[in-house]
Amino acid sequence: VTLQASDANSGVSHTYYKVNAGSYTSYSAPFYVTALGADSVNYYSSDVAGNVENAHVVAFAQESTTTTTLGSSLSPSTFGQPVTFTAAVAAARGAVSVGTVTFSHDGKKFGTVKLSEGQAQLTSAALTGGAHSLSAVYNGNAKDLGSTSVEYAQTVNKATTSTSNASSANPSALGSTVTFTATVTPQYGGNVTGNVQFK
Repeated sequence: VTLQASDANSGVSHTYYKVNAGSYTSYSAPFYVTALGADSVNYYSSDVAGNVENAHVVAFAQESTTTTTLGSSLSPSTFGQPVTFTAAVAAARGAVSVGTVTFSHDGKKFGTVKLSEGQAQLTSAALTGGAHSLSAVYNGNAKDLGSTSVEYAQTVNKATTSTSNASSANPSALGSTVTFTATVTPQYGGNVTGNVQFK
């Protein structure tokens, strides 16, 4: 910050300034304001004749750029298997301590999580089988700008199944009706669809 004062009569004697809630100090050279977030600089000058002007104030805000990186605890994963997605947020200036991250897959939002020590984690078993594109968006705060991760490719493979057979009557009488039931259990639980062929 550079301050410049002029006085057409007796001339400028001193210029004083303070940053935010600090104390006034005599200005002698340009200075930096390094605090992120809302900042202010108050300043005033006096002339050689002893006149002192009213203080002026300039308010502004500083925000740091950020980078968001997305990763997966398991890729490829299996259908129905819980997978933890981790978004790590780093700032160009200082650490990112507050804010939220919104996770999306295939262009659809599926969760917003608060940051904790620069990371946000979301665990889900809801992805269908096949290839998916995921992203994480850090939504920013008063000090840090938002950022979006590069697309992360997550592949979900088919789950294995086990099938058990049961009979309503075994042994059964000749000519009686018997019901055969096939129970299909997927690797990580849940419901299955499709057909069962009895032989």
